[in-house]
Amino acid sequence: MKKSIMLLSVLGIILFLSACSENSKEVKESKLPEQVKADITAPEEVALNEATILEVRVTQGKEAVDNADEVKFEVWKGHNKDESKMFKGEHVKEGTYKIKTSFSEDGIYYVQTHVTARDMHVMPIRHILAGDVSEEELNAFEESLDHDHDEDGHQH
Repeated sequence: MKKSIMLLSVLGIILFLSACSENSKEVKESKLPEQVKADITAPEEVALNEATILEVRVTQGKEAVDNADEVKFEVWKGHNKDESKMFKGEHVKEGTYKIKTSFSEDGIYYVQTHVTARDMHVMPIRHILAGDVSEEELNAFEESLDHDHDEDGHQH
């Protein structure tokens, strides 16, 4: 009789503990943080050598991220990403970070932000047409969009 009571007690404890761990697992899964988002604001077209403000708004859910670990803007012309320039973003307000730059040559430029915040990294990308861009360049650019670039950005 004592063995039966002992066995039932042990089984009861095991069932109780397994139920608690299932609850704990459900709570952890439901509390996954929302993805950090970075939305670039930039003009579609700019004049050459004109001061241009580039901004990125960093959010997590509905909350502005004012304490990003790092916000950088990478800018390059055409397919010359290996010749890109990196600029550190300055926090200005409510999750918005900015830089001021200019474009000295005609062409299609890419702006990619590198945002690290709350243990996440996002890298959205946009394009800017600077000065006079030929029809041939525009056609090649539009064709490359279908193959090379995801302008919504990619996340790590």
